[in-house]
Order: sequence, then structure tokens, then C-alpha cells
Amino acid sequence: MTNAALGSPDEARGPATDAGRQAVPVLLTPRHWPSWLALGLLRAAALLPVGTALQLGRWLGPVLGHLLPYRRHVAATNLRLCFPNLSAAGQKLLLREHLAAVGMGVMEMALAWWAPQRRLAGLACLEGSEHLRRALARGKGVLLVTGHFTAFEMGGRLILDQAPVAFTFQALRNPVFHRATEKARRLHARRLIQRGDSRALLRALRDNQVVWYAPDQDAGRRGVFAPFFGIAAATHTATARIARLSGAAVLPYTVQRLCHPLAYRLTIHAPLDAFPGNDACDDAARTNAILESEIRRMPEQYLWVHRRFKTRPHGEARPYPQKRRRSGQWPLRNLSCEAFERRRRGSQVLSRDAHGEKVLRTVDALVIKLFRSKRLLTSARFYSHARRFARNAARLQQRAIPSVTVEDVRRLSSPPRDLVVYRELPGQSLRERLAVAPPAEVRRCLLDLAAFMATLHAKGIYFRSLHLGNVLCLPDARLALIDVSDLRIRRRPLNTRARARNFRHLLRRPEDAAVIEQFGLQAFFLEYCRCAELGPLQRRVTSRMVTSSWSALPSGRMGTNLPGGQGA
Repeated sequence: MTNAALGSPDEARGPATDAGRQAVPVLLTPRHWPSWLALGLLRAAALLPVGTALQLGRWLGPVLGHLLPYRRHVAATNLRLCFPNLSAAGQKLLLREHLAAVGMGVMEMALAWWAPQRRLAGLACLEGSEHLRRALARGKGVLLVTGHFTAFEMGGRLILDQAPVAFTFQALRNPVFHRATEKARRLHARRLIQRGDSRALLRALRDNQVVWYAPDQDAGRRGVFAPFFGIAAATHTATARIARLSGAAVLPYTVQRLCHPLAYRLTIHAPLDAFPGNDACDDAARTNAILESEIRRMPEQYLWVHRRFKTRPHGEARPYPQKRRRSGQWPLRNLSCEAFERRRRGSQVLSRDAHGEKVLRTVDALVIKLFRSKRLLTSARFYSHARRFARNAARLQQRAIPSVTVEDVRRLSSPPRDLVVYRELPGQSLRERLAVAPPAEVRRCLLDLAAFMATLHAKGIYFRSLHLGNVLCLPDARLALIDVSDLRIRRRPLNTRARARNFRHLLRRPEDAAVIEQFGLQAFFLEYCRCAELGPLQRRVTSRMVTSSWSALPSGRMGTNLPGGQGA
């Protein structure tokens, strides 16, 4: 499922309203402890002198480059594309300087959030303030168009000394940092405008306010392709549209970090003449050209770790490798309650318990499975059942075991639930099929199930939720696994104890055990042993462990039918 299917991109990326905002008790769960630790370290760094903090950031940059190899590769790719005339040694040196600038940007973020005004006094060197005064005198607001430079947080804090600025703000995926960022910016800025909230932005301009706006990131298919460093880049057209609707002056704005002596040059350029024009592509190319000229003055200070050229014209290959999700791991993004309610409208409830709905089938044939934490201290606080479900489904498919294909994984704040969205497989469960099948078909299905279990165990798959309701019979007669959150995959075939325990999981439901017993547990077990290629000793040990006194079989007489069991 795409983001648009569950809600708007801003709703999908994080909490944007009070209703969707993560409550503090939810953020205190163990899975957020690393984020709180990082936030605490940043808060401590804000107590350092500015020069010391920046020197620490310069050392931190290469460390971040090693911890985030994919982002380092993205930055190297961008530098290679934008500066093709630079030698390999020059590009490597520029990358090293860029990583140092990123580290300093992290320290500047901490200082911009928490440092008192007296510690930042005298750092700003403003140029072009007359352009800002003349634009405000027009009474139609000012759109400060800037780019994502590594010092943009500090530049945003320092520009507040010249005018009360409203900042556009995109919700973050990490709810801990989202809350900290929003709280810090609300403390200093005049207004925060959620990205995508055009009405609030136009209202601020009508009130003759200054709006900080950075449209330089990849626009996806919603934008137009305009040249950026000679490369077609998906560029937002909202800058021209906002200027046309509001009549606001568009002033380019850049911030440059100066190290000797330590200062920040804030440059407000003259307003763009005859902007917007009659062509959206020309307007986008014009804003890109202005940004490009500023980047060439300080190339190491632009945020090259962003995949600026991710969206390509049709037929053109992407310059970046696909970001790997190891074994189907998904980030647990937030979903607002409003977006979830819109998505579940008209859905059929497939399963529920005393705590609410568990499984839904949507009108577009997707299945939404909801998970809740049943205990305060549980491993799901660190790694949720929804992410386990997505990971296990991907790992099963890698091992040629049919399973569901996950479309998305999300987290709801109220009620606290994790959910996984997947496309429903065709077919019916073995429990439903065996309930109405003739005896010959029951025999064939159970023999197929025995062979399927042997295949799972040979591939090291231990499925704790193994029962006839979680095994699906596909139209092509293959068997598939569903509800795969409680599953472990080992590197070697399962040992005897694990095989016996998995048999007991299969037989612990009376209705399933009755069907297998009616067919013949001995025939079922022999077919399993034949497909698993178990030797006589392994057969004897497995059967005795299945029928031992500590087994959970619903009927003690089942053990008498197993070869090598207690009754043999």
C-alpha cells in the first residue's frame, strides 16, 4: 500500500496535529530509548561554547559517515554527478569536508534549539536587510526561498533577530525527534506551518509575515523536471504557485558558515523580478539556477546526503542503489487516527477480541492486521509484532515458501496499535477446506501438509502458530503460511526437539487434532518422516517426544498410533 492509500504524505510521515501527536507515555517505551539518549547528548552539547561544539561536530562528521554508509554513498554520488570535472581525489576531499560540515550542522541544531540568545549574539553577519525591509513595506508578505544547507538550523535561528519568521515544517519519522524539533521551533519562531498546509501559508503571507521556505528537495512525480547542475531534477512548482496566489515578494536567502573568525553570513538577495512567469518549468529552472550559484560558492556546506536526483524521467535509471531493507525490515512510520479512519471506512471485520478489532478487509481487497502489546515488559516494545510480521513474510518468500506480500507497516497513537497492511492471498485455509472436502481430498491435503511441514523444518523454519487455520491452500494446490509474526528461521534444519514441539503446536487445537486423528496420525507422521528423510533413530526419538507425558496433545490415545511411540 502506498502512502497515498493510507493518507497524505504528511500524515504518513508523522504526527501533524494534536490528535495524531505521540503522547509522552508512548514515547517512553524501550524502543525509543536510543532516540532519547541521542537527544540527551545533543542537549548536553548545547551547553558547550559555540566554537568547542563546532570542533566536536567536525570530528563527529566522519563518524556519522561510517555509521551511515548509505548516506555517505548518496553524497559521493551527488558530488560525482554535479562536479564531473573534479578529479577523483578532489571529489574525495570534498566529500570529507562535507561530512565534517554535516557533523557541525548537528551541533548547530542543538545550539539553535537550546542555546540562550546571549551566547549566539554577534555571530550573524547580515547582508541585504534592505531588500527585506522594502519587501515588507509592500504589505503582501515575504517568501524567503532557501535551500537545505548544513547550517540551515542556525540560519533559521539567527534570522529571527531581523524579523519574526514563520517556518514551514515537515513532520519527522522519528516521533521523539519530531516532538523535540517542534517544541524547540515553536519556542523561537513566530509560527510553524505544516508542510502541505497551503491555507496556513497563504494566511501568513496575507498577514505580511516572513515565511522561511525550502523547496529544494526531490518533488517526485508531482513536480517538473528542471536542470540542476546540468541534470534533470524533479523540482517543486509550489514556489511560483504561492507567489502567484499571494502576491508575496520572493527573496532568495542563504546562510554560510564562516570559520575564521567564527560567524554566519546571512544573505538576503534582491526579490526575483517578473516571478512567477507563464511557464512552471522556466520558474523551476530559475530557482534551481539561483540555488546552484550559491552552492558553487560553498559546495561542502550543501546537504548532499539527500537523494536529490531520486526521481528520474521515464526510462532513465536511478543513480542511487535501492536502499536495502534487510530481510524485509520496515521502518515503523506513524499514521494519524484520521487517516486510519478514512482507510478503514467500509472495511469488513474478519476478527476481533475483547480489546477491539484485530483483522480488517478493506474495500480494495487489502488486509489490515492490528497488533497490541499485551504486557508492559515485552520484546514487542523493542521490535514490534508488525515489523516481525513483515520481516518474516519477506524471509519466507526468499526461501520459496509462499506467504503474504506486505504493503506497509504503521503505528497508531490512539488506541496504541501497530498495524501491517498486506494483499490478501487467494484460496482458503485448510481448516475451512477440510470441513467440506470429501475423504479422498482430505487425505490428499493432509499428506501435502505433512510434506509441507517437512519442507519448513528442513529449511530451519519454526512456526509457533502452526495450525490448520494459518495454512492456506492456494488455487494451484500449493500451501502458504499466513499470520507469520510468531516465527523463527534458523540457519540449519530443525533439531528433533524443535520438530516435536512444532507437532504439538499443530495438534493442540482439538478441532485440528480430530481431523488428523480421523485420517490417521500414523499415516500423517510416516509421510512427514519420508519427506523429511528421517532415519529410524530420528523417527523413534521424535515420536516419543511428541507423545511424552509433558506433551500438550488433546487426547492421550493419539500416541498409540505413532511408530516408536509409547504404545508401539
